[in-house]
Amino acid sequence: MYKKRLLALLTVAVMILAISLVTTVYAVESNSSQTEESASTLHGRIEGADIWDADALEEALENNLIPDAMLENWQNSANRLIAAEKVVRLIEAVSRKSIDYIIIEYGYDMSDGFRDTTSKAATFLKAAGISTGVGNNIFGPHRTITRVEMMTMLGRVAENIFGIDFSNAPLGSELFSDVPSWPGTDRYIGWAVQIGIAQGMSTDLFDSYGVLENQHIGLLVYRSFEIMSNIKVTPPTPVQRISIDKSSYTSGEAVQVEVIGITREMADKKAAVSIHKDGAVYRNIDLSREVTWPAFHFSFTVPADNGDFELVMVLTDNRGAQTRLSSKFTVILTLSGPPVFNFIPNRYYEIGGTIDYLSQVSVVGGTDLNVSITYNASKVNTTSPGRYPVTYTATDKYNRNNRATITVYVVMTNESIEKVMSYADRVLSSIIKDNMSQREKAKAIYDWVLKNIAYVDTGDKVDPIHGANNAFTKGRGDCYTFYAVSEILLTRAGIRSLFIERVGGNTRHYWQFVTVGDGWYHFDTTPYRGGQDGFLFDEATAVSRTNSGVRSHNYNRDLYTGLDIR
Repeated sequence: MYKKRLLALLTVAVMILAISLVTTVYAVESNSSQTEESASTLHGRIEGADIWDADALEEALENNLIPDAMLENWQNSANRLIAAEKVVRLIEAVSRKSIDYIIIEYGYDMSDGFRDTTSKAATFLKAAGISTGVGNNIFGPHRTITRVEMMTMLGRVAENIFGIDFSNAPLGSELFSDVPSWPGTDRYIGWAVQIGIAQGMSTDLFDSYGVLENQHIGLLVYRSFEIMSNIKVTPPTPVQRISIDKSSYTSGEAVQVEVIGITREMADKKAAVSIHKDGAVYRNIDLSREVTWPAFHFSFTVPADNGDFELVMVLTDNRGAQTRLSSKFTVILTLSGPPVFNFIPNRYYEIGGTIDYLSQVSVVGGTDLNVSITYNASKVNTTSPGRYPVTYTATDKYNRNNRATITVYVVMTNESIEKVMSYADRVLSSIIKDNMSQREKAKAIYDWVLKNIAYVDTGDKVDPIHGANNAFTKGRGDCYTFYAVSEILLTRAGIRSLFIERVGGNTRHYWQFVTVGDGWYHFDTTPYRGGQDGFLFDEATAVSRTNSGVRSHNYNRDLYTGLDIR
């Protein structure tokens, strides 16, 4: 009886062992099948790449270093945009931080991108000093990329982002005869060859200007990833700063504040914020909430006082260490001098029309000082075409005054003034950006006129409206046409200008004075065969050109007495 029970138990044990073995074999075969399927899928994504690149490309795919645009196009020539995207992925993979975080942490300015692309990757490379494009603020996103360009970008990533020291790296130009001795690039290539990121095409040639294929970019980025991930790097210290939306305010205005570079150790704690004047605390600001990582925003109302102030913020981390950030601003309650006019545009009226002299006339801060504005238009004759000066006077309650003179044009033309202004506004909308300075706006206008208006020897010299209309509708004219279209565009852009007519010489010539905030300069858009630059040249240049016979810019200087001509 006992033997029968033992035999039964042994039978059950053998059956359990058999079932276990079958289950184990199935699981191994199943896992092996899944692994083979995964490998097959991955291998399918690198189909078309050269076999010597396959392993590295598989690793690059696993580490998310390759954008989808490269898949199945491995042997195509790589373009600069794909290279930029791969470099950004490299930075994210090595740092284990998103580009958005790095931008905030290091305070990179992403507002100034390239003219020919809105790519975030390209803009980041510019902001981080990794790529300056191909010149003239152009990135060239669809241009091919050479070996030397790619090595320069990878070297700058290593140096600018990860703090790798290149001072002891060999010079690429000493290793290969075709490596350019550009500052930085020379050592980047030597370093990359030394540590195995890149290699030459022969013992003497690096093939610096050879065009890279997508698979080459993938290989270089993966090798860089391996090297940079295993080097102990010292990233730059995060930029910590406090910035406000502008530098001066009037009483009652709100200041918008942005704090950049807050570390995780500083987050979720109250910060001490105060306003200082003359080196002492003027007022404390009680923040309603704790600071946040990696940036923090708040606002406050400026003091009801006049003068220079400093906003001070003290941040404390987990260890009790404190960081002091500050930013200066000014509160203006009264003018420090006589009233200053805002821009007053020149005016254009048809003969016999009614002139509104006070439209678009104002002064800076005038409401606080009860400023009165008067004008002298005694020389204007609305029944006769011509150019007439009108002088404005602004006087404050302390009897301080300032003057500004503009030109009123009374025109007799069949052309609609509104139509010409509409043409001008259309042009300006295509060339002027909100963040441009006055000088940049004037340069954009100068370039547009030279590019779009053709010079002919003769033209009507009726008035600026007629001349500008010819420029906008016919695209050609003589020097008066060039002056006229410049006059209208400058005025509509908020830039003051004054008419100039040549005296002496064999022919008549017209141009203008222009001020962009630092005195008056000559502004002559009429093209010249010698290629001389007519943009904001000074009086000494005008005299030199006149004396040398290049082009006479002689004029009646008595008409411009008191003008700050540079």
